[in-house]
Amino acid sequence: MQRQRCETVRCTVSNCKYWGENNFCIADQILVTAPKSPLPSADKHGAGAERLSTTPVMDAQDSLCYTFEPKRT
Repeated sequence: MQRQRCETVRCTVSNCKYWGENNFCIADQILVTAPKSPLPSADKHGAGAERLSTTPVMDAQDSLCYTFEPKRT
């Protein structure tokens, strides 16, 4: 049985431009990957991600949200 998509992403990185009140990510799409994975065929919001190879990690701290952009003040 296939799992359903998560409709909300919670995030505590408040200096990201996609951080929303009450720790919600307000980006339309996100891309989470391993730190050393090549990303030549995907943009930072996940377009093209279906062409990327998988990047297993051992712990949550080994993953990255590639969508992060600093919030402009």
